[in-house]
Amino acid sequence: MRSAARAAAPSASGRDAFAARAFATDVADLAVPIDAARPVASTDALLTGCLLDASGRHPEVDAARGWTVASRLDALAAIREAGGARAEWVTFTCEAPGCDERFEAEIDLAVCRARSGASTVEFAMAGGELRARLPTGADQARWQAERTPLHLVAASLLETGAPADPAVIDALDTALAEADPARELLLELVCAAPQRRVVDMEAQLLGSFAREQQALLRKIARLARAFHWAEADIARMPAWRRDWYLGRLDAEGFDEGRP
Repeated sequence: MRSAARAAAPSASGRDAFAARAFATDVADLAVPIDAARPVASTDALLTGCLLDASGRHPEVDAARGWTVASRLDALAAIREAGGARAEWVTFTCEAPGCDERFEAEIDLAVCRARSGASTVEFAMAGGELRARLPTGADQARWQAERTPLHLVAASLLETGAPADPAVIDALDTALAEADPARELLLELVCAAPQRRVVDMEAQLLGSFAREQQALLRKIARLARAFHWAEADIARMPAWRRDWYLGRLDAEGFDEGRP
């Protein structure tokens, strides 16, 4: 497990930047709920646990919900980078008929970092320029809970009073994708046939954090079984000490299944 390095994660509200520490390096990380079915709440838990401002305070949930979705994704990427990760690896299976080849695509985390702190986008329509605000975590949570129809989603973002007709929705979708290109990355893949895949980067990053958490829990479980130490004491150990003890168990042939 990696040490608690730090990386800049800008706040969407324009306040001072937060610093990100590596996940799975603190005993509190054992209790962080990471649930693929509840991505907004999972992201909230990671941001409020792994970000610190210049005064050492964590962001409040309401504040983190008010950040744009792009800034929230940027902060997740910063937490991964603080743990030493430089890329995400995504596994695919070829969808060409008769081909089940599996292959991996490497996604550079640097491309997932927010390029600006903009909170609005402008785009051209036949009737002139339109402006919309970027969606926030609070928007994301509400839309998921209410299963908001697409035209109402668009209407809630438009600031210029234009009707959310199909043409406006398409233009807005394009503008939002340009403002936050990392949220859904389009990959061009070639195997038995050319293919396009869309990667949901929030889901990808949450999955990586869940695997880190599970790996830490497995280490703690093995050490607790062997030495009868408390979970919190093992979690507070430096990673190198946990790994040293685990190495000794391997060298001595410790059998986890024995009574």
